[in-house]
Amino acid sequence: MPSTADHSSVTSRLRNDILHGDLTPGMRLIELQLTDRYHVGRAAIRSAIVELGKEGLVTHEANRGATVNSLNLAEIIEVYEARSALEGLAAGCAATQATAEERDELRSLASRMRDSAKHGKSTSFKELGHELHDLISRMGRHRIARGLIAALLNRSRQFRDPERPSMGSERVHQVLVERLAIIDAIVEGNSDEASRAIQRHIDSTIAALRKETSR
Repeated sequence: MPSTADHSSVTSRLRNDILHGDLTPGMRLIELQLTDRYHVGRAAIRSAIVELGKEGLVTHEANRGATVNSLNLAEIIEVYEARSALEGLAAGCAATQATAEERDELRSLASRMRDSAKHGKSTSFKELGHELHDLISRMGRHRIARGLIAALLNRSRQFRDPERPSMGSERVHQVLVERLAIIDAIVEGNSDEASRAIQRHIDSTIAALRKETSR
């Protein structure tokens, strides 16, 4: 019988394959194929599918079974709107809860972001943004919010529009300024400004998504 660790491992691996695009939106998740892919039994696969269904990464359809979820623009905007409220809470908590070591970690992250933006490393710049949001959620030490934010972050990272252009230098600069404002507020212990800064940043992302699709 597969152990709890087996179930947890395959859930993590399936989640990563979805988020990295190895399993694409709309793809059917066939149990037999997944048992071969991950070298586990069907029970572990079923458990993983149920768990990822709760996270919104997988959906069940009548007469079709489980498929990788596909989000349209309206749905992804709702995800970002929910993130804005919850991450505002987390950032405010982080400003008062962060340790000295965590504040140093934020300063280091800010330096890496500046370097990435300066040298046009768009992929690393995006990944550093993921790191920032994950770090703030952890630093906030709000257990309920952290769990909800993690699920929402995964859903927004799953969203891939092949028609969506990469960020131009102007947008990269804007995002960098927004991220640094969040970091500065948390490092300075300014709870209200940290909350406002991360909400402004997420609202800016929503506006950019809407602008891109209206072209």
